[in-house]
This record gives sequence, C-alpha cells and structure tokens, in this order.
Amino acid sequence: MTIQELIQNLQYLQEEHGPDMEVMFSYTASDYWRTELAQSISSVEVGGVSWSDYHRTNKLNEEGDDVIIIG
Repeated sequence: MTIQELIQNLQYLQEEHGPDMEVMFSYTASDYWRTELAQSISSVEVGGVSWSDYHRTNKLNEEGDDVIIIG
C-alpha cells in the first residue's frame, strides 16, 4: 500500500466514522487457531525492510528499502 492509498482509505473511514475513531495494528498470533490480535499504534516512522528467506517474509533492517513502519 502506498501513502496515497493509505490517505484515501483513512479519508473514507473518517467520513464514515468521524475523526476520533481509534486506529490499531492487526496481526496473527502464533497459536494453533492463528488468532487475529490488535495492538495500539505508538509510532509512524521510516525504516528499512528486506526479504528474509529464513522467515519467508519481510524483516526490518537498516540495509533494506525505505518504507513507512507503523508500530
């Protein structure tokens, strides 16, 4: 997702639900049921990301491509 796509989604949600709705980050737990969890966002910053063959997903690191990191 690009910054522009994120802004468009947030603008739509703001129109539908108002500006005071809380935004959270969702992720899948490592449990048997793969429970969907949600956590409050405490920061938005630029960070490096690169592919990890071991994890078969992107990982944070200083040498990777710059992306927006929401944590």
